[in-house]
Amino acid sequence: MFHLKSSLLATLCLGPVITLHAEVPANYQGKPFTDTYHKSGPPNIPGIVQCALYDLGGEGVAYHDTDAVNNGSGKLNLDPKHQREHAGEYLWHFRKDEGMDLSFVKDFADLNHTNLVTPHINQLYIGWTADGEWVNYTVNVARPGSYRIKALYSFQTNSVTFDLNGQPAAACRLPVPTLNYHQWNYAEIGTIKFSEAGLQLLTFHYGKGNNFAYFVFEPVEAPVAVQKVTVPGQVNRPGRIEIPTDNSVDVLKAIDAARSTKR
Repeated sequence: MFHLKSSLLATLCLGPVITLHAEVPANYQGKPFTDTYHKSGPPNIPGIVQCALYDLGGEGVAYHDTDAVNNGSGKLNLDPKHQREHAGEYLWHFRKDEGMDLSFVKDFADLNHTNLVTPHINQLYIGWTADGEWVNYTVNVARPGSYRIKALYSFQTNSVTFDLNGQPAAACRLPVPTLNYHQWNYAEIGTIKFSEAGLQLLTFHYGKGNNFAYFVFEPVEAPVAVQKVTVPGQVNRPGRIEIPTDNSVDVLKAIDAARSTKR
């Protein structure tokens, strides 16, 4: 028995797992967004990337917008009727001096009707979108792999893309139209692969015809891999036994499988 267990242990030993780490391009001058209320730094993947929490760095570095005015926080929300009591000064004028166009979900505009998927009140979003605009997010990829991208968005069924560290990484499609800019939906829009872990630069490219609130990155579960081990000796089923690799390798499990009378 000692010899049998020793043989199994030798067969089941796995080599070290090596995780490669990516880095934000060395020439990138942007920085992850932080302020008094948002102190956690880069968003984690898997997880949520809030569209309004794009990097610091300004026009041409952290984002590109077709005009220098923040048409939401720095213009529309200067109107007292848009300064909703359920929000407050922080949201009314969120990042108002930057060129990206931002606003928040309001009771009288977004929540006074039925949505395909109803957003949270005060949810920040990118609006007043135009062709050729883009925005950068420094993200922390905790686990390499393929991910589904889900989006909370509104209006037209446009195509959008993502770059990763300056290289094209995902072509996506908003699958279902809504009635207007203030009718919302949440749906899967595509997939992306992160080959390495670590801090990386995610660039979102979009055009005219949508509002964007956030993206959720969920791992695409791969089929369970199976490893095979050899069980020698006097057993009912000598030969190779399959054990899923997502389970801890159990020597006795292999032995019991080999002893089984089922064929």
